[in-house]
Amino acid sequence: MITVFYDFLCPYAWRGLELLAALEIPFVHKHYSLVQGNHPDNAGLPRHLPKWQLVTQTLGDTANAGLPAYLNVDGSLEAFLAARAAMQQGNAAYLRFALELFRARHRDKKVLNAETALEAAKAANLDINAFTVARADVVARTVELGADLEEAGQLGVFGTPTIQLESGDIAYFRFEHLPQTQAAKLEAWQIFERAMLSEAGIATIKRAKPSV
Repeated sequence: MITVFYDFLCPYAWRGLELLAALEIPFVHKHYSLVQGNHPDNAGLPRHLPKWQLVTQTLGDTANAGLPAYLNVDGSLEAFLAARAAMQQGNAAYLRFALELFRARHRDKKVLNAETALEAAKAANLDINAFTVARADVVARTVELGADLEEAGQLGVFGTPTIQLESGDIAYFRFEHLPQTQAAKLEAWQIFERAMLSEAGIATIKRAKPSV
């Protein structure tokens, strides 16, 4: 089974999950923190040896107030802890939750916070009592998140979504727009797979952006 690393802050990760869900491709969910990866204290350090770690932060810590807006510590941490809580209800329930939370953030432009996470849990038809109890166990959820982030660091993940195929090949897969038809979605996935498994060893394809 493939593995997907993602962050709820990222619109590209949202498109990636929507693509896999539409194609009914099963995958293992893993989390990667863009805040941790791009934090100034971690500049120049190996991915697996960060100085600043998301799992050591607490919600509402004023020490993080001066960071740029894209380094949304509270939003990212709350989303991840809620996600790990939802994951206790199984993969199918968790996928519904993840998609609802992504849509709330990137389609509906809602703030990532506890209220939005609870709304996503309800929209995904989770057992809300079980979700609330699991979310309240911050220690357990933080340990689970830490394991994901450590694995991502060891694999050299730097952006989301990053997809690891069953072959072990792993790459960041970014596309600007979610294909609209099922055929186009399938083609997008097949292009990614072929590029990853090709003997050509393609490492980077990046479109140029001409000046307007």
